[in-house]
Amino acid sequence: MSIHQIITKQKTLLSSSSSSSVNK
Repeated sequence: MSIHQIITKQKTLLSSSSSSSVNK
């Protein structure tokens, strides 16, 4: 797995957790 893929994955996780917090 490349570093770019890992960074993209982390950003996606951060985005989803952020929107979850906002929705609550």
